[in-house]
Amino acid sequence: MQHVFEWNFELRTESPLRIGDNEGDVLLDAHGKPFLPGTSLAGACRSYVEQTFGNDVANELFGKTGDELRPSRLIFSDGVCKTSQSCVVQPRIALDGNSKTVQSALFERVTVSAGSVFTVMLVLKALREADKDVVEDMLAALHEGTIRIGADKSIGGGKVSVVNGLFVHYDCSKQQDLFDYVNKAKKKKAWAPKKNDGNRGTIRVIIRGQTASPLLIAGQNIFDSEQADRIYMKIDKDGNERAIIPASSLKGVLRHRVQRIANIMQLKDRETYVAQLFGSDSQERTKRSGNLLLEDTFLEREKSKTYYRIQINPLTGGVKNGALLNMKTVQGSFTTILTYRLKNEGEMIAEDKVALALLLFALRDLGMQQLTVGSGSSIGWGYLDISSIHVQFADSNVLFNFKSKQIKDESHWLEKLQKALDHAKESVEV
Repeated sequence: MQHVFEWNFELRTESPLRIGDNEGDVLLDAHGKPFLPGTSLAGACRSYVEQTFGNDVANELFGKTGDELRPSRLIFSDGVCKTSQSCVVQPRIALDGNSKTVQSALFERVTVSAGSVFTVMLVLKALREADKDVVEDMLAALHEGTIRIGADKSIGGGKVSVVNGLFVHYDCSKQQDLFDYVNKAKKKKAWAPKKNDGNRGTIRVIIRGQTASPLLIAGQNIFDSEQADRIYMKIDKDGNERAIIPASSLKGVLRHRVQRIANIMQLKDRETYVAQLFGSDSQERTKRSGNLLLEDTFLEREKSKTYYRIQINPLTGGVKNGALLNMKTVQGSFTTILTYRLKNEGEMIAEDKVALALLLFALRDLGMQQLTVGSGSSIGWGYLDISSIHVQFADSNVLFNFKSKQIKDESHWLEKLQKALDHAKESVEV
């Protein structure tokens, strides 16, 4: 060990965080506050380093088990929560993987709320200073949301930012630094994560728009006679209740559309491409996580309106007795980001290109208002008016402008996706 690098910082949750025990409850410390195990943070970070830099680099930093036992040189402390009232009850719905309809009734899940703060320390013991660059890249990815922690990562959970950082470097080949390291006497300097150069290992899809019609994704039933029977979903953000389009709802809509497009194209390995984006269903024998990360979308300049409707009996076609409903909907503008992770050491392979082509087709349909989100599609609710889709990746970007009906693709990236898709269609067995 010649160099010791030490980072002290705070992790601020930007979305609900769920790290539970065997019973599914949020992990709490002896003081009843949420607890972030260092092993959870290390596992998420190792996965990123493996995908971006390869197994050899990951084994060098995080250690290795088995015949070639190797100790970890990167040490994560447990995260200590310094925020009071940091747990919230979050409403969720479960969707059936095949029909994409509601599988069970609305249920509640306890999570660590957005805005909670954990103090963390990270120590790297290295023979060379270059190892520090990999850790800096990893911390940048954590700050930008490419690395997420805990459960529900693909639907927005576990997104954090790195704030209030301090850094110190001990060069133990120097006597004074060795003395300072032993006595922890060297002054720490202010530090902040760098900007991840070129979105390494990820492709970001930034979607901007507004609702084109009333939106109703129902939240909890509050059973209050003075409130509407069904109210649009809201969650707490920085102490205020905000209307959202849940990531799980958008994921369900996109997954169903991608599956349909792949079926129409009769792609031989269509299930592979769907799983590449969204992961495999829980009932499948071989489970895998998807490469696509979504997030809850908060509506800006939100306006609500209550509609009064009758409920129809599906068997008789008549009005249900006493079934007059009042439903509170919402409208507003939004910006949301989809992040696609490249797992082949940051390189885009043919499987990635086909999956991304299918995703862009689905987003095109969403932007052309051929898809709806939430309830009430039969009466014109749930349409989105998308103004632009901006795809950002390592060396270039693509802009879809729905208002001017123009596409800007100077690097001809879309042509590469189309060629991969054409090849996938040609491989279909006749």
